[in-house]
Amino acid sequence: MEVEEEVTRLRCVAKFLLEENVESPVVLKDCAKNWPCSKWGLHKFCESLKEKLIKIRIGYKDKAQWEGECVYEMATMTNLMEWCESTESAASAPSSSQNQTNKTSRDDNPLMKYNPEIYWCYADYKYMAEMFSENQDILKEVCWSTLGFEGRDGYDSTLWIGSEGANTPCHYDSYGCNLVLQVVGKKKWYLFSPDQTEFLYPTRIPYEESSVFSEVNIMNPDLVKHSLFQSATPYIVTLQPGDILVVPHHWWHYVESLETSVSVNCWMNLPVDDECRLQEAITRAVFSRFYEKNDQESGDWLNPTESIVSMDVNLEYINEIMNNIKKTKVKRILHEDSENTDVGYSQRCHAMDNPAVGRSLEDDQSAKCHRKRKLIHSDEGDVSEVKTKRYTASSNKHCMNFFREIGVIAEIVPRQMSKDIKQEVMDIAGHNNEQNVDVKTILQCVTHPKIISEISKLLLNKL
Repeated sequence: MEVEEEVTRLRCVAKFLLEENVESPVVLKDCAKNWPCSKWGLHKFCESLKEKLIKIRIGYKDKAQWEGECVYEMATMTNLMEWCESTESAASAPSSSQNQTNKTSRDDNPLMKYNPEIYWCYADYKYMAEMFSENQDILKEVCWSTLGFEGRDGYDSTLWIGSEGANTPCHYDSYGCNLVLQVVGKKKWYLFSPDQTEFLYPTRIPYEESSVFSEVNIMNPDLVKHSLFQSATPYIVTLQPGDILVVPHHWWHYVESLETSVSVNCWMNLPVDDECRLQEAITRAVFSRFYEKNDQESGDWLNPTESIVSMDVNLEYINEIMNNIKKTKVKRILHEDSENTDVGYSQRCHAMDNPAVGRSLEDDQSAKCHRKRKLIHSDEGDVSEVKTKRYTASSNKHCMNFFREIGVIAEIVPRQMSKDIKQEVMDIAGHNNEQNVDVKTILQCVTHPKIISEISKLLLNKL
Protein backbone atom coordinates (compact mmCIF):
# COMPACT_ATOMS: atom_id res chain seq x y z
CA MET A 1 0.00 0.00 0.00
CA GLU A 2 2.81 2.41 0.91
CA VAL A 3 4.59 1.63 -2.38
CA GLU A 4 1.40 2.39 -4.35
CA GLU A 5 0.96 5.72 -2.54
CA GLU A 6 4.59 6.62 -3.26
CA VAL A 7 4.17 5.82 -6.96
CA THR A 8 1.08 8.02 -7.12
CA ARG A 9 2.97 10.94 -5.54
CA LEU A 10 5.99 10.55 -7.80
CA ARG A 11 3.99 10.58 -11.03
CA CYS A 12 3.63 14.35 -10.88
CA VAL A 13 7.41 14.86 -11.02
CA ALA A 14 7.49 14.84 -14.86
CA LYS A 15 4.83 17.53 -15.15
CA PHE A 16 6.65 19.70 -12.61
CA LEU A 17 10.06 19.33 -14.28
CA LEU A 18 8.71 20.20 -17.71
CA GLU A 19 6.24 22.89 -16.69
CA GLU A 20 8.39 24.69 -14.15
CA ASN A 21 11.63 24.14 -16.09
CA VAL A 22 13.78 23.58 -13.00
CA GLU A 23 16.56 26.15 -13.09
CA SER A 24 19.25 24.50 -10.95
CA PRO A 25 20.44 20.89 -10.79
CA VAL A 26 18.43 18.83 -8.31
CA VAL A 27 19.23 15.45 -6.76
CA LEU A 28 16.27 13.25 -5.86
CA LYS A 29 17.72 11.18 -3.04
CA ASP A 30 17.11 7.42 -3.03
CA CYS A 31 14.21 8.04 -5.40
CA ALA A 32 14.69 4.83 -7.39
CA LYS A 33 14.99 2.46 -4.44
CA ASN A 34 11.95 0.44 -5.57
CA TRP A 35 12.94 0.24 -9.22
CA PRO A 36 14.01 -3.27 -10.30
CA CYS A 37 17.21 -1.85 -11.81
CA SER A 38 18.32 -0.73 -8.34
CA LYS A 39 19.36 -4.35 -7.75
CA TRP A 40 21.62 -4.47 -10.80
CA GLY A 41 25.32 -5.29 -10.60
CA LEU A 42 27.98 -6.09 -13.19
CA HIS A 43 27.14 -9.78 -12.83
CA LYS A 44 23.61 -8.99 -14.07
CA PHE A 45 25.03 -7.56 -17.31
CA CYS A 46 27.42 -10.49 -17.73
CA GLU A 47 24.50 -12.91 -17.53
CA SER A 48 22.36 -10.88 -19.93
CA LEU A 49 24.99 -10.01 -22.53
CA LYS A 50 27.04 -13.22 -22.37
CA GLU A 51 29.70 -13.03 -25.13
CA LYS A 52 28.39 -9.91 -26.83
CA LEU A 53 31.27 -7.61 -27.79
CA ILE A 54 31.10 -3.98 -26.64
CA LYS A 55 33.35 -1.07 -27.55
CA ILE A 56 35.29 0.03 -24.46
CA ARG A 57 36.96 3.48 -24.26
CA ILE A 58 40.29 3.48 -22.40
CA GLY A 59 42.16 6.53 -21.13
CA TYR A 60 44.89 7.68 -18.75
CA LYS A 61 43.93 8.55 -15.18
CA ASP A 62 46.35 11.47 -14.95
CA LYS A 63 45.72 13.02 -18.37
CA ALA A 64 42.73 14.81 -19.87
CA GLN A 65 41.82 13.33 -23.26
CA TRP A 66 39.29 13.93 -25.99
CA GLU A 67 37.41 10.80 -27.01
CA GLY A 68 39.42 10.68 -30.26
CA GLU A 69 42.64 10.54 -28.24
CA CYS A 70 41.56 7.48 -26.25
CA VAL A 71 42.21 3.83 -27.08
CA TYR A 72 39.31 1.51 -27.93
CA GLU A 73 38.97 -2.22 -27.43
CA MET A 74 36.18 -4.65 -28.24
CA ALA A 75 35.47 -6.74 -25.14
CA THR A 76 32.68 -8.58 -23.36
CA MET A 77 31.01 -7.37 -20.19
CA THR A 78 32.69 -10.29 -18.41
CA ASN A 79 36.06 -8.95 -19.62
CA LEU A 80 35.24 -5.52 -18.22
CA MET A 81 34.04 -6.88 -14.88
CA GLU A 82 37.14 -9.06 -14.58
CA TRP A 83 39.37 -6.06 -15.33
CA CYS A 84 37.58 -3.86 -12.77
CA GLU A 85 37.97 -6.55 -10.14
CA SER A 86 41.56 -7.48 -11.05
CA THR A 87 43.20 -5.46 -8.24
CA GLU A 88 40.83 -6.92 -5.65
CA SER A 89 41.36 -10.42 -7.01
CA ALA A 90 45.14 -10.06 -6.71
CA ALA A 91 44.81 -8.91 -3.09
CA SER A 92 42.68 -11.92 -2.15
CA ALA A 93 45.53 -14.32 -3.08
CA PRO A 94 43.53 -17.18 -4.71
CA SER A 95 44.60 -20.79 -4.62
CA SER A 96 46.89 -22.27 -7.29
CA SER A 97 43.95 -23.83 -9.19
CA GLN A 98 42.12 -20.51 -9.15
CA ASN A 99 45.30 -18.81 -10.33
CA GLN A 100 45.45 -21.11 -13.35
CA THR A 101 41.78 -20.42 -14.18
CA ASN A 102 42.28 -16.68 -13.82
CA LYS A 103 45.43 -16.78 -15.99
CA THR A 104 43.57 -18.57 -18.78
CA SER A 105 40.73 -16.06 -18.57
CA ARG A 106 43.11 -13.11 -18.54
CA ASP A 107 45.03 -14.36 -21.56
CA ASP A 108 41.77 -14.03 -23.51
CA ASN A 109 40.88 -10.65 -22.04
CA PRO A 110 41.96 -7.72 -24.29
CA LEU A 111 41.68 -5.28 -21.35
CA MET A 112 44.24 -7.00 -19.14
CA LYS A 113 47.17 -5.33 -20.88
CA TYR A 114 46.04 -2.01 -19.37
CA ASN A 115 47.24 -1.45 -15.81
CA PRO A 116 44.23 -0.38 -13.64
CA GLU A 117 46.52 1.91 -11.65
CA ILE A 118 47.31 3.88 -14.83
CA TYR A 119 44.21 3.47 -17.01
CA TRP A 120 40.44 3.61 -16.71
CA CYS A 121 37.90 1.75 -18.85
CA TYR A 122 34.49 3.04 -19.88
CA ALA A 123 31.56 1.39 -21.64
CA ASP A 124 29.94 4.76 -22.20
CA TYR A 125 26.93 5.94 -24.10
CA LYS A 126 25.49 2.50 -24.83
CA TYR A 127 21.93 2.40 -26.11
CA MET A 128 20.15 -0.11 -23.93
CA ALA A 129 17.72 -1.06 -26.69
CA GLU A 130 20.69 -2.17 -28.80
CA MET A 131 22.71 -3.75 -26.00
CA PHE A 132 19.81 -5.84 -24.72
CA SER A 133 18.09 -6.57 -28.04
CA GLU A 134 18.04 -10.27 -27.14
CA ASN A 135 16.89 -9.73 -23.56
CA GLN A 136 14.41 -6.86 -23.67
CA ASP A 137 12.83 -7.67 -20.30
CA ILE A 138 15.70 -5.82 -18.66
CA LEU A 139 14.56 -2.61 -20.38
CA LYS A 140 11.37 -2.61 -18.32
CA GLU A 141 13.40 -2.48 -15.11
CA VAL A 142 14.24 1.20 -15.74
CA CYS A 143 11.05 2.90 -14.58
CA TRP A 144 11.05 6.54 -15.73
CA SER A 145 7.28 6.17 -16.02
CA THR A 146 7.20 6.06 -12.20
CA LEU A 147 8.03 9.77 -12.32
CA GLY A 148 5.22 10.45 -14.80
CA PHE A 149 7.22 10.09 -18.02
CA GLU A 150 4.69 7.78 -19.61
CA GLY A 151 6.09 4.93 -21.68
CA ARG A 152 9.70 5.79 -20.88
CA ASP A 153 11.96 2.93 -19.81
CA GLY A 154 15.27 1.37 -20.77
CA TYR A 155 14.27 1.48 -24.44
CA ASP A 156 14.76 5.26 -24.32
CA SER A 157 17.87 5.16 -22.11
CA THR A 158 21.63 4.92 -22.36
CA LEU A 159 23.95 2.97 -20.10
CA TRP A 160 27.31 4.10 -18.67
CA ILE A 161 29.63 1.56 -17.00
CA GLY A 162 33.05 2.81 -15.91
CA SER A 163 35.95 2.06 -13.63
CA GLU A 164 37.52 4.47 -11.15
CA GLY A 165 38.68 7.59 -13.01
CA ALA A 166 36.51 7.06 -16.10
CA ASN A 167 35.25 10.45 -17.21
CA THR A 168 33.24 12.42 -19.73
CA PRO A 169 34.76 15.65 -21.15
CA CYS A 170 33.04 18.86 -20.06
CA HIS A 171 30.14 19.67 -22.39
CA TYR A 172 26.49 20.60 -22.54
CA ASP A 173 23.71 18.81 -24.43
CA SER A 174 21.92 20.75 -27.15
CA TYR A 175 18.49 19.28 -26.43
CA GLY A 176 16.25 18.40 -23.56
CA CYS A 177 16.48 17.92 -19.82
CA ASN A 178 18.81 15.14 -18.71
CA LEU A 179 17.76 12.68 -15.98
CA VAL A 180 20.56 10.51 -14.59
CA LEU A 181 20.05 7.51 -12.32
CA GLN A 182 23.05 6.28 -10.35
CA VAL A 183 22.70 2.50 -10.07
CA VAL A 184 26.06 1.23 -8.79
CA GLY A 185 29.00 3.05 -7.20
CA LYS A 186 29.66 6.79 -6.89
CA LYS A 187 30.07 9.48 -9.54
CA LYS A 188 31.17 13.06 -9.07
CA TRP A 189 29.52 15.77 -11.16
CA TYR A 190 30.88 19.26 -11.81
CA LEU A 191 28.12 21.42 -13.29
CA PHE A 192 28.22 24.97 -14.64
CA SER A 193 25.17 27.09 -15.42
CA PRO A 194 24.50 28.38 -18.96
CA ASP A 195 25.31 31.93 -17.88
CA GLN A 196 28.94 30.79 -17.41
CA THR A 197 29.36 29.64 -21.00
CA GLU A 198 31.86 32.38 -21.89
CA PHE A 199 34.14 31.17 -19.07
CA LEU A 200 34.21 27.65 -20.52
CA TYR A 201 35.31 28.45 -24.09
CA PRO A 202 32.71 26.45 -26.07
CA THR A 203 33.91 24.61 -29.17
CA ARG A 204 32.35 22.33 -31.79
CA ILE A 205 35.68 20.64 -32.51
CA PRO A 206 35.73 17.73 -32.08
CA TYR A 207 32.23 17.67 -33.56
CA GLU A 208 29.56 15.48 -32.03
CA GLU A 209 25.90 15.98 -32.85
CA SER A 210 24.13 17.69 -29.94
CA SER A 211 27.24 18.06 -27.74
CA VAL A 212 28.99 21.40 -27.25
CA PHE A 213 32.39 20.78 -25.65
CA SER A 214 34.51 23.04 -23.48
CA GLU A 215 38.11 23.75 -24.54
CA VAL A 216 39.08 23.91 -20.86
CA ASN A 217 40.72 20.98 -19.11
CA ILE A 218 38.40 21.31 -16.11
CA MET A 219 40.59 19.45 -13.62
CA ASN A 220 43.92 20.89 -14.80
CA PRO A 221 43.24 24.19 -16.61
CA ASP A 222 45.70 26.43 -18.41
CA LEU A 223 44.88 29.89 -17.14
CA VAL A 224 47.11 31.62 -19.67
CA LYS A 225 45.14 30.12 -22.54
CA HIS A 226 41.76 30.11 -20.74
CA SER A 227 42.01 33.04 -18.35
CA LEU A 228 38.23 33.57 -18.07
CA PHE A 229 37.87 30.18 -16.43
CA GLN A 230 39.06 31.78 -13.18
CA SER A 231 35.59 33.34 -12.92
CA ALA A 232 33.74 30.03 -13.27
CA THR A 233 32.08 28.58 -10.17
CA PRO A 234 30.86 25.00 -10.38
CA TYR A 235 27.95 23.21 -8.78
CA ILE A 236 29.36 19.96 -7.36
CA VAL A 237 27.62 16.79 -6.26
CA THR A 238 28.55 13.14 -5.69
CA LEU A 239 25.78 10.76 -6.72
CA GLN A 240 25.09 7.68 -4.61
CA PRO A 241 23.23 4.54 -5.74
CA GLY A 242 19.51 5.26 -5.98
CA ASP A 243 19.97 9.00 -6.59
CA ILE A 244 18.46 10.71 -9.63
CA LEU A 245 20.11 13.89 -10.86
CA VAL A 246 18.08 16.41 -12.87
CA VAL A 247 20.41 18.31 -15.24
CA PRO A 248 18.52 21.34 -16.61
CA HIS A 249 18.64 22.52 -20.22
CA HIS A 250 22.10 23.58 -21.48
CA TRP A 251 23.92 23.02 -18.19
CA TRP A 252 27.60 22.18 -18.61
CA HIS A 253 28.88 19.05 -16.90
CA TYR A 254 32.11 17.15 -16.34
CA VAL A 255 31.59 13.69 -14.82
CA GLU A 256 34.05 11.26 -13.21
CA SER A 257 33.60 7.82 -11.64
CA LEU A 258 35.00 7.66 -8.10
CA GLU A 259 34.81 3.87 -8.20
CA THR A 260 33.40 1.21 -10.50
CA SER A 261 30.00 2.62 -11.33
CA VAL A 262 26.87 2.11 -13.40
CA SER A 263 24.55 4.93 -14.48
CA VAL A 264 21.48 5.15 -16.70
CA ASN A 265 20.23 8.36 -18.27
CA CYS A 266 17.38 9.59 -20.43
CA TRP A 267 16.82 12.95 -22.17
CA MET A 268 13.32 14.36 -21.77
CA ASN A 269 12.07 16.65 -24.54
CA LEU A 270 11.46 20.34 -23.87
CA PRO A 271 9.36 22.91 -25.75
CA VAL A 272 12.49 24.76 -26.95
CA ASP A 273 14.03 21.70 -28.57
CA ASP A 274 12.89 22.44 -32.14
CA GLU A 275 14.85 25.69 -32.23
CA CYS A 276 17.84 23.92 -30.70
CA ARG A 277 17.58 21.26 -33.41
CA LEU A 278 17.63 23.96 -36.06
CA GLN A 279 20.82 25.38 -34.58
CA GLU A 280 22.33 21.91 -34.46
CA ALA A 281 21.40 21.23 -38.10
CA ILE A 282 23.01 24.53 -39.16
CA THR A 283 26.16 23.64 -37.22
CA ARG A 284 26.30 20.25 -38.88
CA ALA A 285 25.89 21.73 -42.36
CA VAL A 286 28.68 24.27 -41.82
CA PHE A 287 30.97 21.73 -40.21
CA SER A 288 30.38 19.16 -42.95
CA ARG A 289 31.31 21.59 -45.71
CA PHE A 290 34.55 22.62 -43.98
CA TYR A 291 35.35 18.99 -43.22
CA GLU A 292 34.86 17.85 -46.82
CA LYS A 293 37.04 20.65 -48.20
CA ASN A 294 39.87 20.11 -45.70
CA ASP A 295 40.03 16.34 -45.36
CA GLN A 296 43.84 16.32 -45.00
CA GLU A 297 43.76 18.71 -42.04
CA SER A 298 40.62 17.42 -40.32
CA GLY A 299 41.85 14.23 -38.68
CA ASP A 300 40.96 15.38 -35.15
CA TRP A 301 37.86 17.42 -36.03
CA LEU A 302 35.34 14.60 -35.69
CA ASN A 303 34.43 12.56 -32.62
CA PRO A 304 34.79 8.77 -33.11
CA THR A 305 31.02 8.32 -32.74
CA GLU A 306 30.21 10.69 -35.62
CA SER A 307 29.99 10.60 -39.40
CA ILE A 308 29.60 13.26 -42.06
CA VAL A 309 26.60 13.50 -44.41
CA SER A 310 26.24 15.35 -47.69
CA MET A 311 25.11 18.96 -47.97
CA ASP A 312 21.88 17.79 -49.64
CA VAL A 313 21.02 15.71 -46.57
CA ASN A 314 21.96 18.56 -44.23
CA LEU A 315 19.66 20.93 -46.12
CA GLU A 316 16.86 18.36 -45.85
CA TYR A 317 17.36 18.37 -42.08
CA ILE A 318 17.24 22.17 -41.93
CA ASN A 319 14.14 22.47 -44.13
CA GLU A 320 12.25 19.75 -42.28
CA ILE A 321 12.98 21.35 -38.92
CA MET A 322 11.97 24.76 -40.28
CA ASN A 323 8.66 23.25 -41.44
CA ASN A 324 8.11 21.73 -37.98
CA ILE A 325 8.69 25.13 -36.37
CA LYS A 326 6.37 26.81 -38.86
CA LYS A 327 3.57 24.31 -38.16
CA THR A 328 3.99 24.78 -34.42
CA LYS A 329 3.91 28.54 -34.83
CA VAL A 330 0.71 28.40 -36.89
CA LYS A 331 -0.97 26.10 -34.36
CA ARG A 332 -0.04 28.42 -31.54
CA ILE A 333 -1.44 31.47 -33.35
CA LEU A 334 -4.68 29.64 -34.18
CA HIS A 335 -5.01 28.49 -30.61
CA GLU A 336 -4.47 32.01 -29.28
CA ASP A 337 -7.05 33.39 -31.73
CA SER A 338 -9.66 30.80 -30.80
CA GLU A 339 -9.24 30.81 -27.03
CA ASN A 340 -7.24 33.98 -26.42
CA THR A 341 -4.83 32.09 -24.21
CA ASP A 342 -1.39 30.54 -24.40
CA VAL A 343 -1.03 26.83 -24.98
CA GLY A 344 -0.48 25.19 -21.60
CA TYR A 345 2.72 23.37 -20.89
CA SER A 346 0.74 20.39 -19.65
CA GLN A 347 -0.78 19.84 -23.11
CA ARG A 348 2.62 20.00 -24.72
CA CYS A 349 4.21 17.73 -22.13
CA HIS A 350 1.55 15.09 -22.75
CA ALA A 351 2.49 15.03 -26.43
CA MET A 352 6.22 15.00 -25.67
CA ASP A 353 6.02 12.10 -23.27
CA ASN A 354 3.83 9.91 -25.43
CA PRO A 355 6.26 7.26 -26.70
CA ALA A 356 4.16 6.74 -29.79
CA VAL A 357 4.81 10.34 -30.81
CA GLY A 358 8.57 10.16 -30.38
CA ARG A 359 9.09 6.74 -31.90
CA SER A 360 6.86 7.22 -34.93
CA LEU A 361 9.26 9.92 -36.12
CA GLU A 362 12.16 7.50 -36.40
CA ASP A 363 11.79 7.14 -40.16
CA ASP A 364 14.55 6.56 -42.69
CA GLN A 365 15.33 10.24 -42.91
CA SER A 366 15.84 10.89 -39.19
CA ALA A 367 17.64 7.58 -38.74
CA LYS A 368 20.54 9.08 -40.69
CA CYS A 369 21.15 11.43 -37.76
CA HIS A 370 23.23 10.51 -34.77
CA ARG A 371 20.94 8.69 -32.35
CA LYS A 372 21.83 10.81 -29.36
CA ARG A 373 18.77 12.98 -29.75
CA LYS A 374 17.30 13.19 -33.24
CA LEU A 375 17.89 16.30 -35.27
CA ILE A 376 14.52 15.79 -36.88
CA HIS A 377 11.75 15.77 -34.30
CA SER A 378 8.31 17.32 -34.05
CA ASP A 379 6.91 18.49 -30.74
CA GLU A 380 4.07 20.82 -29.95
CA GLY A 381 6.38 23.15 -28.04
CA ASP A 382 6.45 26.92 -28.27
CA VAL A 383 9.78 27.62 -29.90
CA SER A 384 9.39 31.38 -29.92
CA GLU A 385 10.25 31.98 -26.28
CA VAL A 386 13.80 31.02 -25.42
CA LYS A 387 14.63 33.09 -22.37
CA THR A 388 17.87 33.61 -20.51
CA LYS A 389 17.42 32.00 -17.12
CA ARG A 390 18.24 33.68 -13.85
CA TYR A 391 19.10 31.24 -11.12
CA THR A 392 17.36 32.64 -8.07
CA ALA A 393 16.90 31.56 -4.49
CA SER A 394 13.12 31.97 -4.82
CA SER A 395 12.87 29.50 -7.72
CA ASN A 396 14.99 26.99 -5.80
CA LYS A 397 12.76 27.40 -2.76
CA HIS A 398 9.68 26.76 -4.89
CA CYS A 399 11.33 23.62 -6.25
CA MET A 400 12.19 22.32 -2.79
CA ASN A 401 8.68 23.00 -1.53
CA PHE A 402 7.26 20.89 -4.35
CA PHE A 403 9.42 17.86 -3.57
CA ARG A 404 8.78 18.23 0.15
CA GLU A 405 5.03 18.15 -0.47
CA ILE A 406 5.23 14.85 -2.38
CA GLY A 407 7.55 13.29 0.19
CA VAL A 408 10.75 13.21 -1.89
CA ILE A 409 14.07 14.04 -0.28
CA ALA A 410 15.65 16.48 -2.73
CA GLU A 411 18.81 18.56 -2.65
CA ILE A 412 19.61 21.58 -4.78
CA VAL A 413 23.19 21.08 -5.94
CA PRO A 414 25.20 23.88 -4.24
CA ARG A 415 27.16 26.45 -6.20
CA GLN A 416 30.64 26.78 -4.74
CA MET A 417 34.31 27.32 -5.26
CA SER A 418 35.81 23.87 -5.78
CA LYS A 419 39.16 23.19 -4.14
CA ASP A 420 39.51 20.25 -6.51
CA ILE A 421 39.50 22.69 -9.41
CA LYS A 422 40.70 26.02 -8.02
CA GLN A 423 43.75 24.72 -6.16
CA GLU A 424 45.06 23.11 -9.31
CA VAL A 425 44.25 26.24 -11.28
CA MET A 426 46.51 28.33 -9.10
CA ASP A 427 49.30 25.75 -9.20
CA ILE A 428 49.23 25.09 -12.93
CA ALA A 429 49.23 28.00 -15.33
CA GLY A 430 50.80 26.70 -18.54
CA HIS A 431 52.47 28.64 -21.29
CA ASN A 432 50.46 29.35 -24.41
CA ASN A 433 52.59 29.64 -27.53
CA GLU A 434 51.47 32.06 -30.20
CA GLN A 435 49.53 30.36 -32.97
CA ASN A 436 48.65 31.47 -36.45
CA VAL A 437 45.03 31.46 -37.55
CA ASP A 438 44.22 28.34 -39.58
CA VAL A 439 41.09 26.76 -41.07
CA LYS A 440 40.34 24.93 -37.83
CA THR A 441 40.39 28.21 -35.88
CA ILE A 442 38.02 29.83 -38.36
CA LEU A 443 35.68 26.83 -38.19
CA GLN A 444 35.63 27.09 -34.38
CA CYS A 445 34.58 30.74 -34.69
CA VAL A 446 31.96 30.15 -37.37
CA THR A 447 30.34 27.29 -35.41
CA HIS A 448 30.42 29.11 -32.06
CA PRO A 449 26.96 28.77 -30.44
CA LYS A 450 26.46 32.56 -30.46
CA ILE A 451 27.08 32.77 -34.22
CA ILE A 452 24.87 29.76 -34.96
CA SER A 453 22.11 31.25 -32.82
CA GLU A 454 22.15 34.44 -34.91
CA ILE A 455 22.02 32.45 -38.16
CA SER A 456 19.07 30.50 -36.76
CA LYS A 457 17.23 33.75 -35.97
CA LEU A 458 17.82 35.02 -39.52
CA LEU A 459 16.40 31.80 -40.97
CA LEU A 460 13.39 31.88 -38.65
CA ASN A 461 12.66 35.46 -39.75
CA LYS A 462 12.13 34.09 -43.24
CA LEU A 463 9.20 31.92 -42.10
